[in-house]
Amino acid sequence: MTTAQLSPKRLLNLSLQQEEKIVQQAEKITLQEQRIVALENQLRLMLSKQYGSKADNISPDQLKLFDGLEIIEDPIPEDSEEDTITVKYQRKRGKRKPIDPALERRPIHYELPEAQRQCPCGGELKEISRQTSEQYEYIPAQVVVLEHIQHQYACPCCKENVVLAPKPTQALPKSNAGPGLLAHISTTKFVDAVPLHRQEKQLERLRIYLGRTTMARWMIKLSSLWVPLLNLMEDAIRAGPLIQCDETPFQVLKEIDRKPTSLSYMWVRRGGVPGQEVVLFHYEPSRASSVVRMLFADYQGYVQCDGYSAYHCLESEKITLVGCMAHAKRKFNDALKSV
Repeated sequence: MTTAQLSPKRLLNLSLQQEEKIVQQAEKITLQEQRIVALENQLRLMLSKQYGSKADNISPDQLKLFDGLEIIEDPIPEDSEEDTITVKYQRKRGKRKPIDPALERRPIHYELPEAQRQCPCGGELKEISRQTSEQYEYIPAQVVVLEHIQHQYACPCCKENVVLAPKPTQALPKSNAGPGLLAHISTTKFVDAVPLHRQEKQLERLRIYLGRTTMARWMIKLSSLWVPLLNLMEDAIRAGPLIQCDETPFQVLKEIDRKPTSLSYMWVRRGGVPGQEVVLFHYEPSRASSVVRMLFADYQGYVQCDGYSAYHCLESEKITLVGCMAHAKRKFNDALKSV
């Protein structure tokens, strides 16, 4: 049957079907184009994260938003004959910080020898003033060995009452580490971030031969002595109006009943009275909401965190959650990189 043999009603139905099919194809093409654009943006963002800079740099164009907003105290009249204004900036040199007066001073005197104190006129040069300048000097650490000698006493009459002079309580009994050495290893590891295997080499240069395993065991045993200090820091961090919190994943090797590939978390909190902030690290093998409840038990105030759902268990009349502006900035930065 040819098109000429079809009835007008049949021809109308065919044209409507073709038109509907064209509309469906156009909608499908539009959706595919939108999906292609979205996939291209995702690919561009992934490539930027994989090979681009990780820092959230500020574009110089953003600073131009404030151009023209400077306050001019003495504007130039419109009928002024001057066409060009030259502004010269003079950079200020950084001032040297004064040397702490509490540091020990060791004076070094420079005097003229007797042979050079003769004046050409025949007289003798006399001291009239002194010029003093100061500089830092570093004296390498001094290593000493403390010999603890406990004297023992006994009664020569009954020969039974034997008394040993007591020795002060040691941080680690039966250890050959003095308190100063333990404080040095702890500070170097936890404050200066020098791992124990590097400290091992540093101590060897001072003729102190300690293995990293021994020092690690000392650090574990010392943790019980730090509990009172940690309790004071916990009280201090809760004394402020705001606590910032975040959890960082990392792997722990040779952990009991856990695979080396499993993730653990270091919970970091920062807070306290303004000007006296405290930072506390707390390890947990989980990032469940139970950890959040434990860290903020009996706390009242503001908690600044990211959008992780575990923090929502803190929302109450006593605790107010505050968003992290750094995380919000990253989303805008990702949007700029994807276009």
